[in-house]
Amino acid sequence: MKVLLIADSPAWAIGKIARCIVQYNEHINFNLLYVHPKNVAAHVDEVRKAFADCDLVHFLYWNSAKQLMELMPELKTKPRILSHFNQKNLLTDRWDDYDLITACTEKSVGILKHEYPNVKKINLAADLDYLKFNENYPSKDPKVGYVGRVVPWKGL
Repeated sequence: MKVLLIADSPAWAIGKIARCIVQYNEHINFNLLYVHPKNVAAHVDEVRKAFADCDLVHFLYWNSAKQLMELMPELKTKPRILSHFNQKNLLTDRWDDYDLITACTEKSVGILKHEYPNVKKINLAADLDYLKFNENYPSKDPKVGYVGRVVPWKGL
């Protein structure tokens, strides 16, 4: 199977996820392209060329996917997957043109399933055999950990 995998930026988290998908799925023939959402039109020719030689398109960033689908209606002629990695913009647009929608949290899946029947949860991976829960962790004071950008829509 030949999969066209479209991420947003090699320097961002989704770019890292894309590289891991390729690295740990050697049995699949991936063509990984980066299409930044602020510069989608500049990549149309590159995407069109790669699209001609793929069986499936997997979009890893909703905004790049949305713009490419508008600029390239031919993308609708092959199976398409859209992956959501955050809870922002889950319902601001319609995702009817995708054969499968994936999300990595129960909350995102729950929100999307109210609108779409073709939603599946794919966890972001951690080796739970190696990273065991520590029953003896001191819990005298509450502890809060956060990794990510601090932005208003996250409600921090």
